[in-house]
Amino acid sequence: MTGELRRYERPYKRDIAPREREVLRLVAHGLRNKEIAAKLGISPRTVENYVANACLWLGARNRLDAAVRAGIVRIA
Repeated sequence: MTGELRRYERPYKRDIAPREREVLRLVAHGLRNKEIAAKLGISPRTVENYVANACLWLGARNRLDAAVRAGIVRIA
């Protein structure tokens, strides 16, 4: 389907925001949304939004994939 973007493809390049990167770092450490929210002093819904935005811009299919694509986690 030429000209159509798949859900996981980003429409243009953009580096993720520092706060999104911070959330992904905590995801990579195995923390759940509620734990991340408590650690950062934000709501769990805000954490969900940061993860969703990072997944969108990185073309990731899930939170761990986003951490890998952001260069936070390396797979050997």
